[in-house]
Amino acid sequence: MGQPIWHFCLVSEQPLANALPALALQPQVRGVVLARTAVMHQRAQWLADVLQSRGLEVEFMELPPPQDVGAIRQCLSQWLGTHGGRSVLLNATGGTKTLSMVAMQVFAEHGLPVRYLDEANGLWIDVLGNGTPYPLPNVALRIDDVVALHGLRVRARHDDPQWPQWIGIARMLGAGIGGLLHELSRLKGAMGTGQNNGTPKFDVPRGLIGPLEKAGIIRRSEALWCLNTPADQSFLTGGWLEDYALDCARQGLAGDRLVQDIASGVKVEEVSARETNGQRPDNELDLLILRNGRLFAVECKTSVGKATGKAQNIPEILYKLAFQRRIGGHSTRLALLHLSQVTGPTEERARMANIKLWGTRDVPRLTERLQRWVGGDGAVR
Repeated sequence: MGQPIWHFCLVSEQPLANALPALALQPQVRGVVLARTAVMHQRAQWLADVLQSRGLEVEFMELPPPQDVGAIRQCLSQWLGTHGGRSVLLNATGGTKTLSMVAMQVFAEHGLPVRYLDEANGLWIDVLGNGTPYPLPNVALRIDDVVALHGLRVRARHDDPQWPQWIGIARMLGAGIGGLLHELSRLKGAMGTGQNNGTPKFDVPRGLIGPLEKAGIIRRSEALWCLNTPADQSFLTGGWLEDYALDCARQGLAGDRLVQDIASGVKVEEVSARETNGQRPDNELDLLILRNGRLFAVECKTSVGKATGKAQNIPEILYKLAFQRRIGGHSTRLALLHLSQVTGPTEERARMANIKLWGTRDVPRLTERLQRWVGGDGAVR
């Protein structure tokens, strides 16, 4: 049949396995046939939107329920008979095990090639031949693409630090957090209770006065101190850790050719979400890294206290963080970077949820921690 130029895909809940080979092998691949059961209609459409945005043609094929093996076999055979003049290849990675096995049998009977994607190693395996694995070329994916495959949309993101003028301060705090944690905590408390007649005024711990004044973040106001702009408080109460994490990721992963995208402050919303008071609800992820199609999400917490009027603790944050795995599917890896004390049961809960925990002693070594975590398989050990 000549060189295959159409991929025949079995749509499942993990769309990346359908998308990666077709995108990686362009322009050899002309288009993709998305074979979908009734329950996969919406997921197939999300997948089609991403593929078409990259210039691939997309066609849909309706499949019987996955448990009806005879009907599936007949449906696939009829389709191949009708499209016999088309060069086509089966990507058997998606679908249920039964559906995948039936599809492989039908394609083999028609003398057509069958491939399987080893996502962990980026290998494209010839199933019916001698099992030869072919490394897939790296795909120029963005975080936005992977999120879109799961019916979500990136509403906002930062590719650079949000406070670039103070990246030196963020690095100083990160490197010396062990000795500065108490003073940072005192500063946050002072800003929260500062005098509110006009510009809030507060005490600044001695160890932070010099660097913050030199950077232009604070200025003397009578016997106390005040911020130069109200926005500076966001940096001091947590923004510095997000900028520091992004800076560590960019420096530590700059030489990793498999890293495709890095962003901070990523706001994600559901495409189908209804607006409330003119706004759609969204989730914000402090740091996202995309490597070889896999998302790594890091939540940054400088304290565990009151948030949105409710008391938060580490177990609650872990629960909410685990929910974020939906943004990139089951392969998404999660980590929590925090400055709090955690107990043994909490550490065990994080391990069971496959969430990496990094505490105060890990902050100065965050570049190295990210290199090992992202460069490996992202597993929690």
